[in-house]
Amino acid sequence: MSNFIPEGGIWMNTQRPEWNDANNALVGNGVSMVTLYYLRRFLKFFNKVLDQDTTSEFEISNELLEFFNKVSQTLVAHKQLLEGRFTDENRKQVLDGLGQAASDYRTQIYDQKFSGYKTAVSKASLLEFTSTALDYLEHSIEANKRADSLFHSYNLMTVTDHKSVSISSFT
Repeated sequence: MSNFIPEGGIWMNTQRPEWNDANNALVGNGVSMVTLYYLRRFLKFFNKVLDQDTTSEFEISNELLEFFNKVSQTLVAHKQLLEGRFTDENRKQVLDGLGQAASDYRTQIYDQKFSGYKTAVSKASLLEFTSTALDYLEHSIEANKRADSLFHSYNLMTVTDHKSVSISSFT
């Protein structure tokens, strides 16, 4: 979710071989709805597995819990935006929150390594997270429905004046 851009997809901003091979022309500004569709599929599966599991909490590294909490807080803080279309400024705010969470996590584990300490995260928190994340993904899918009832596969994102992110589709 840290590379998620509302109404755009998953930002292909890293050196992932599968993204580069499949989307050479889009790398850097490419936003994949295809990857978002797969993420949606996984989260629905994960939600079902969690729902059926009798475990009430799971131990994860403190570092991962901090990342999880920051991503969750960003999504919850902007959830009211799902009631309509995102403005380019709103989109950038969500992107910044998610991106900062990922940046902080990478800095922590690359520079300082894992502490070795773990903390419990509740099943209820995980279910709430997947539900909220799915709300965002469903909203983005609906925003990418074309007039012919098909869906966009890839979009381009443009950062303007470091305050907004616009999305353009191929049609």
